[in-house]
Amino acid sequence: MTAPQQLSTKSINAVAFLTAWYLPITTPAAIGAKMWATGLPKPYRAVQRISGARTVDSDQPLIWVHTFGVTYSDAAREADRTDERFQMLVEYPGWNTVMADGRVAHCDWAEIVSAAHEEPYGAESVVTRFVSEYRLGISRVSAL
Repeated sequence: MTAPQQLSTKSINAVAFLTAWYLPITTPAAIGAKMWATGLPKPYRAVQRISGARTVDSDQPLIWVHTFGVTYSDAAREADRTDERFQMLVEYPGWNTVMADGRVAHCDWAEIVSAAHEEPYGAESVVTRFVSEYRLGISRVSAL
């Protein structure tokens, strides 16, 4: 018996999922997986997977969302919007999200592990950074 070349299900990329989830409160140029650097817009959100288990049934990532703003007030306001938007996943986890490739995905559950708080960043003279920590569960989808 030969092992299959690929699984019949695949994971939704959690970073891509949250990037799509945040599009209603930002623009594609103002969100990504890379940290803020000179030339990127402000406010800016960086979505990073930190850790988390992946099983045959689901992905359970721990995600950090970094929110950057010009001033403390700007960054704090945008970080509040970041947390408020994620809170929608906590309250209504099954809502569909259209991914960049056109697939429709949703999370099964979500929680805010650590609400937005300011953290140092190497470019404090240019931007202020707030970090939020989230955990969510995303079911695997058919690979077909």
